[in-house]
Amino acid sequence: MNLLIVDDQKQVLEGIKKSIRWTEFAHISNAYYAYNAAEAKNYFLNNSIDILVSDIEMPGENGLQLLSWVQANFPETKCILLTAHASFDYAQDALRLKAIDYILQPVQYETLKEVVLKAVRLILEEQEARSPEKKLAFWDNFREDAEQMTPREYITNGDYQAFQKKTGDLNIYFREHDDFALLLIDEAMENHSLDQWAEGNSRNLLLSLARHFYSSFSDYLCVFEQHSHHFWMLLHASDAGFDYKSSSQSFIDFCRENDSLSVIAYVGAPVSLSELPSVYQKLYKMYRNNVSNTRKLFTLDDENLPETPPMPASASWAKLFCDQMTDVIEEALLQYIRRTSDNGAMNSRTLLSLQQTFLNAFYESLHLRGIRIRYVFENEALFEKYTFSTHSVDDFLAFVRSIFEYNGNLHGEADTGSSVIEIAQEYISSHLSDDLSREIIAQETHVSESYLSHLFPRETGLSLTDYITQERITLAKSLLTTTSLPVQIISLKAGYQNFSYFIRTFKRICGVTPNDFRKKQQ
Repeated sequence: MNLLIVDDQKQVLEGIKKSIRWTEFAHISNAYYAYNAAEAKNYFLNNSIDILVSDIEMPGENGLQLLSWVQANFPETKCILLTAHASFDYAQDALRLKAIDYILQPVQYETLKEVVLKAVRLILEEQEARSPEKKLAFWDNFREDAEQMTPREYITNGDYQAFQKKTGDLNIYFREHDDFALLLIDEAMENHSLDQWAEGNSRNLLLSLARHFYSSFSDYLCVFEQHSHHFWMLLHASDAGFDYKSSSQSFIDFCRENDSLSVIAYVGAPVSLSELPSVYQKLYKMYRNNVSNTRKLFTLDDENLPETPPMPASASWAKLFCDQMTDVIEEALLQYIRRTSDNGAMNSRTLLSLQQTFLNAFYESLHLRGIRIRYVFENEALFEKYTFSTHSVDDFLAFVRSIFEYNGNLHGEADTGSSVIEIAQEYISSHLSDDLSREIIAQETHVSESYLSHLFPRETGLSLTDYITQERITLAKSLLTTTSLPVQIISLKAGYQNFSYFIRTFKRICGVTPNDFRKKQQ
């Protein structure tokens, strides 16, 4: 299994790397580390990630938004969230996004190891539950279900010998030279809200229609579900002259005309039993890559996609956002989508890259205007569109237009002084345990050191040094009150490497030592 840990604080990741040797744990092969959501997504796209551990409070795209993306694209991954705040809202969001646990920072390494091992056990239990050997007793009592479960496990796992053994144990026999057709039926998300789509209400109707339609010409029918909005069907190709492609198109048309259901079908030509796992993998890959929804029927002839063209030039997009000239951006996006879709190169990775290119330009424009990124997705409707923005081209364009609308409602460029100070304050707040020199903060705010030193007292009434000290002592007081951490650890978390200096500074500001302050709060 592969583990990915995401945290924007370098010292947190370094501490975990040095303290826990993940590869010495049974079943964990690799441990990867990322500093933000963009790096994490790159790991997901290039590796098989089984367990994700992510901090919630990260600049840009936070941990909840990353988890939402993972659940939409890699639903089998077990997710664990880290946060420095015991927020009920965060806990609710974590449960809604199916995180298996929620850990408060600063994380105790033993606690982290226990929760990761919990995720490993869950994965092993799920794998064991799918094992044919563990289902024999169940099959003896529920033969009809067993007859469907057996080929499903073979198709998804590809173990032909185990398949033959289990069918023999159940006295179920498949003639080796018979042909079978595998289909994936997908309900496209059109005119549904997030909740309606997740509940899968219309999927139940679609499943009933498919059973009725296909069972009329197949003497063997196996249906198995993989997700809330799609399912697989295995048909015995008893009639060699039957055209599964045209029949599936008829089914798609019937659903649209009679029940207003938008259906996409991925159809494999009839093959022998030994070829079914390969067909399954190819059809599933096509399903994952289909984001345009411009066609409703796909066959294995559509498997090989052409090379994806480079992303559109976006160097000027941030300025265009600031100048409210988003129509230029929209036209560039539409041209790229048309060109890529026309040559068949639009797929899930292409759409994800396009989304990241678009968001990076928008985030840069917010930075230029002194607007905090985290405010954007407090808008629930906008967050819902973001969640599905890589599901299809239509969903992406709906998200793009919502961003344009949000951008159009922003006020004119913020006062330069105020915006610089807000950026500096946000950086200081999220890096209190780091080295907060004037040089580093000036680089983050894109102003000179002298201008920053001049600006800070004018906007806040405090010098830069006094403001940092105030924030660090405020953090220390909070940790002394709400945690049982040793004072030495609190000193480090508040950014004081010299413990004696921390004690002197705390007493100078608060009038008492940290230990006496903690006793007074108890």
